[in-house]
Amino acid sequence: MEGSAHGRTDREVLYGVLEPGECFWVDNLGRKQGFRTVFARTSRHPQCIGIDLLIEQRQEAADAVRLVMALTPPEGRGIPLWLDIVDRDVRITDKLVEALVDQYLDPAVKRLVLSPKRRERPY
Repeated sequence: MEGSAHGRTDREVLYGVLEPGECFWVDNLGRKQGFRTVFARTSRHPQCIGIDLLIEQRQEAADAVRLVMALTPPEGRGIPLWLDIVDRDVRITDKLVEALVDQYLDPAVKRLVLSPKRRERPY
């Protein structure tokens, strides 16, 4: 279910299919050999999330899902609140990336690696 010929991912296929609190368990999904993937709808938002656990952790999988659901606000976007907080606080903005590139990359390297090739068109 990892992806299909139409380019859809497993989470897109499950969009709105699961009820809040409902899970879908899959072992050895595609290239994730040795893992158990749990797709869970952890909030009222129709998008489910994926939780990957080692096959050896099979007995703890239900506890892991209950923990994630307990940490996820019902009105949230489906991921635990602390992940949203960390994501907000550590997010690197485009402006910061541009400043770092300007500060640490030689202009010739920047032009070679990051400049679109279409700028070099003769017409």
